[in-house]
Amino acid sequence: MTKLDLKRFAKISLICASLLLASTEIASAASASSSKASAKTNATITIGFTLEPVSLDITGVAGQAIPQVLLNNVYEGLLKVENSGKIIPSIAESYTVSTNGLVYTFKLAKAKFHDGTNLTSADVVWSFNRVLDPKSTAVLPTQKQQFSTVASITAPNASSVVITLKDRDNDFLFNLTQRGGVIFKTGTTDFATKANGTGPFKIWQLEPWQQHHTRTQRFISRDKSTSEDSYLSLHSRCHGIK
Repeated sequence: MTKLDLKRFAKISLICASLLLASTEIASAASASSSKASAKTNATITIGFTLEPVSLDITGVAGQAIPQVLLNNVYEGLLKVENSGKIIPSIAESYTVSTNGLVYTFKLAKAKFHDGTNLTSADVVWSFNRVLDPKSTAVLPTQKQQFSTVASITAPNASSVVITLKDRDNDFLFNLTQRGGVIFKTGTTDFATKANGTGPFKIWQLEPWQQHHTRTQRFISRDKSTSEDSYLSLHSRCHGIK
């Protein structure tokens, strides 16, 4: 690495550290004030990224900036990774694993897509079948490979999903937390310019070098700590650093 590259890396690291510190201070201040008064409405957070997402297609277009903006913010999977690194339920309220490690049964939480449609097990099955379709080129090969051990996915009822594996896969639960495991509304066709997820933020405006997210009023039932009367606007400004 040249001296110029080192200076560039240091500059980016300093900016990222400053953003992290600022966001932490904002979160701490918000937490402290919330105990004294009701949540402030129409609040805004601006977060800087060094790269711009080239598309909203989280499963079909490569680029780390896409999941950085969308994963667990706009789109969610059955599971997610919390800050400690532990895998915890997300769209799935709970899950069980068979003794042979091949059958995973997920109970879904009550959730809505940003257009107001209720999420059901049919959406989960549709989303995974889209990834598993060997003839489809709409999903990145990497995402397909992550779920190559899946033998079948079925929906016993509207709130349960059963995924059966061909062989034991120690990476399976982690793969569910990644971009290939996000859940879409059945029949979705426009993934590049529209994002209809179940996450706490929804896209309301898309401009070059900026993505604007608005705190949605529709929360998954497990998120009981958030008031439905509060809004938080997330502005993701993507600036190149020279």
